[in-house]
Amino acid sequence: ISFVNFKLRVLDLADTFMARQPESPLVLRLLPALLDLAKSTHKDSRSKPVHDRAMSILSARRAGVPKGFELQTVLDLLASVHERARRAADKSALKMLSSVAAYLARTVLDNHPEAEPQVLDLYRASLTDFMTRKASQLFADFFSAACLRMQPAQLQPFWRIAIASVAEYGRPLKAVNVFRQVQAYALAETILAGASRLSAEDGKPFVALTAQLLSELQEALQETFAYAGSDLNKHETTGKLILDQQRMREIMQFSVKLITRCVKSDVLREAVDGGLETTPEWTKSLGCVVCSPSFNSSQAVKQLCSTLANIHKVGTPKPKKEKAKASAVVE
Repeated sequence: ISFVNFKLRVLDLADTFMARQPESPLVLRLLPALLDLAKSTHKDSRSKPVHDRAMSILSARRAGVPKGFELQTVLDLLASVHERARRAADKSALKMLSSVAAYLARTVLDNHPEAEPQVLDLYRASLTDFMTRKASQLFADFFSAACLRMQPAQLQPFWRIAIASVAEYGRPLKAVNVFRQVQAYALAETILAGASRLSAEDGKPFVALTAQLLSELQEALQETFAYAGSDLNKHETTGKLILDQQRMREIMQFSVKLITRCVKSDVLREAVDGGLETTPEWTKSLGCVVCSPSFNSSQAVKQLCSTLANIHKVGTPKPKKEKAKASAVVE
């Protein structure tokens, strides 16, 4: 008990130092030791107070970021955190590692904006792991945690992650399973939540990126709809649907939410016209779903198909109907 109490006092000192000296490069030397401590005490019931305290320190949101550090050292640390997250022991560990990764990414981009490609490469590698490795412990929240930490102007790498997610893994049979295919749309929609934070000045570079994202989204949906209504959408042995009604509904819902976020953003609204278009091929692909016996029994899917029929108008407010004048005169 005394040894545990001693460790807790040491952790209190570390927390105090990190809180009062957030810009010190020594903070970055504390992180690996705290990460190792949290991992080594994960399954030790006697050390649970130490484990919980270390997790709390690592998950805390700091007021500032360190300065005057060696860039490669921090990039290596960020890479190791990504690797730990891909094999996280549980959801609480993944949440903590998401917070640490976001903190380190913000530290790098604040001090070395030229290192943006290296940060993007690390998150792209984690996206590939999430989408192609069945045992991956990552979720969309790992990426959204970083978006919440960044300044609006620093969100461009994550817009590119959203584009890659939909373009590479939103299509049929590209992800390791259908659930991860759905998560490709969920991830893009979660990242686009940052659209509300963009000002007119910050948002200029995002218009072209958003138009590209919406174009890739429509192409991926078009391929998915055509696949869902074909004979390929069945397991050879069991005959069950690969992409069923539930997953189809989720893909459509995330897509509608994503487009709606763009429409509601004053900065990104013009990207909708540049990225989406109602073409005969698009209408035909929707018909594959509506006319398929596998999906036409679902009212939710049919309603979403109706919403997406004019994809360039999704999310636009409907014109208000004038109230009908009363025909009777109240005496």
